[in-house]
Parts: sequence; structure tokens; C-alpha cells
Amino acid sequence: MTADIQIEVDVSTLEVIEGQIETARLTISENYWKVGKLLAEVRESRLYAEKYGTFEDYVEKRWEISRSRAYQLMEGAETAARVNHLVDIPTERAARELAKAPPRSQVKVAKRIAKALKGTDKRVTAKIIEAEVLREMPRGGLAAAAMAAKEHESTSESPAEIVIDLSPAQKAKVVRIIQEWFGRERLKLGEYPAASPQRMVNLITQLFE
Repeated sequence: MTADIQIEVDVSTLEVIEGQIETARLTISENYWKVGKLLAEVRESRLYAEKYGTFEDYVEKRWEISRSRAYQLMEGAETAARVNHLVDIPTERAARELAKAPPRSQVKVAKRIAKALKGTDKRVTAKIIEAEVLREMPRGGLAAAAMAAKEHESTSESPAEIVIDLSPAQKAKVVRIIQEWFGRERLKLGEYPAASPQRMVNLITQLFE
């Protein structure tokens, strides 16, 4: 359960945080948000810097996971926290499905699910979230091309190409969105940010909202 996800992490040393990560990893499917939240604390406070050169070195050497996996966990925690006041996101798989939608759409999805499940004993599942996220995705442009490519690749061994003609105004918006994101991430991380594929999908999806 993610009921206490909004509680501040009451730790002061890397050793204490790592002990909590070790415990949470034993049931990571349900405690993904806790692992992600604690890793974010290590990154934001730069607690790794004394023994490791970069956050990437830290997660690879200390936890034997890739940087992208660490960011996946942190994004899952961020996603769950964003909608925790509306619904509980009980598993990492459910969080990954919700993360496929842009942040504003995630809240809309959570509100609809909360309303639909109110008064029932049904639990939020990845399947329920997936169906609601699809309702939020734009029907034309990039989204339509991506859906067509997905269908093609399910029946063919050859990769599908996605070709989208953007107007000059749309191209300018792409550049602006990515520049704004890059600036925010660089300030937040204090190091060169590597964009996760899902984060880039979310950025481009903003073009068609």
C-alpha cells in the first residue's frame, strides 16, 4: 500500500537510507514507490557523492541496477505520489501503466478510477489503468501512428517506421518543450540528465493535447 507515500523521509545518512532500501526491495512489486522515493532522496541530496562519482555509478555498483531502472523506480514513486490523494497505485506495473500518460492526464485518469470504484471493494489494477490511459491518449497524429506501428509489429518480424509530418509551428513547439524539460532536469539533477524513453514519449505527447 502507498498510504504513507506523502510522509517525508526521516533519514540523515546514506547508511540509514540503504537499510530501508534493502528492506523495501524484498517486496519491491508493492514497495516500488518506497525504493523509488529513497533513491530520489539519495540523488537529490547527493549522498552518493562521497563514495561514488555519479548517481549512475552508485546504483550500478551498490544496487546492481541500471540508471534507467533507477529512474523508472523514481518515476513510479513520483507518479504514485501525484495521485495518491485520489487512488492507491498498489503495484509497480500499475504505476508504469499510469506513467504512460502525461502528468495532467494521470490525475484525470485517477479521478475517473476513484469515481468508478467508489463504494466497491475492487482494487486498482494495471489493466484498469491501461484502459483509462488509452481514453486519454490523442486519437490522431503521433498517437495514431504509434498504435498502427504497434499493430504492425505484433504480426510482423520487421520493425515499423513512424513518419509524422510536423508543421513549422509544431516543430518549434517540440524544440521548446524539450529545451524547457532539459533545463528543469539539469537543475534538479545537478548532472547530465539521460531522458528515459517514456519521459520522451510524454514530452512529445504534449504536442497533441
